[in-house]
Amino acid sequence: MELSEVIQKYGVPDKLIVGKLPKGGIQLDFVGHADVTKMLIEIDPEWTWEPCGYTEDGLPAYRVENGMAHMAGWLTLCGVRRLGIGSVMHNKPDLLKELVSDFIRNAAMRFGVCLSLWTKQEWEDVAPSSPSKPAPVRDANPKVSADNIARFKKACADAGLDPEQVADNAGVSLDDLHESDMPKLRSSFADLKEFASAPEPAFASTTEAVAAVIDMFGGEEVQPSIDNHPAGGKPQIKDPGGSPSTKQLGMIRALGKGKELFNDDLIQAVSAFIGRDITKLDDLTKGEASTAIEALQK
Repeated sequence: MELSEVIQKYGVPDKLIVGKLPKGGIQLDFVGHADVTKMLIEIDPEWTWEPCGYTEDGLPAYRVENGMAHMAGWLTLCGVRRLGIGSVMHNKPDLLKELVSDFIRNAAMRFGVCLSLWTKQEWEDVAPSSPSKPAPVRDANPKVSADNIARFKKACADAGLDPEQVADNAGVSLDDLHESDMPKLRSSFADLKEFASAPEPAFASTTEAVAAVIDMFGGEEVQPSIDNHPAGGKPQIKDPGGSPSTKQLGMIRALGKGKELFNDDLIQAVSAFIGRDITKLDDLTKGEASTAIEALQK
């Protein structure tokens, strides 16, 4: 038998071999050394024990403290050696025999034999009659609590924002919001709050409004070398397949607002400009963002 199996088979003893021992005014459950010895033989027929020391007469050594006799020894089971202590009243008539008996019970407990009798708790998880209980599985990405969603909606109301619009802009759903969605939702809230709090300038014409948007978000950096310009003289965007910059995304949203395009309508319009369907502006490449900006400026 493997030692790892001992506690499963012998950790909780059969009730038929459990006796009662009066101690300190209460009744303690115990199993006699003979039954424990039988269990040790079943586990390992070659089990052995030896005291930690011997007297001059060759008997197991023990010491007496505060009226109690104590004998330390080693129990070897399945090739593993562990320390145990036997303790009884020093005036017992068969002192050595009782010390050995108590030692066997104590040392066997170190291997899991009758371990349930040494604790006040019930060991249902090691009882032979109790099926093993699987450990609860924790959700690695739990849903956001209703209280947190309510706090988010209040923050939106205080900032004059539509919570559904903020969620749409983040590409998430408030009806199925998980903890992994929160960074995107916070970022969307911060962006829209900043945009909503900016002073609304008065423009005399659409051309003037577009010029103001371009000035606000700035243009994309281009290579100064003439080699970077195609034959038509149009500058090329650096890393067109990379992610769009914050300036590009801000410019798309601002230009879309000027054309009264919000959320899904803006996504649909940008999809048409670039020739492929996207679900959120973050799906764009830098080159596609530049194409969308150019289309929205017309």
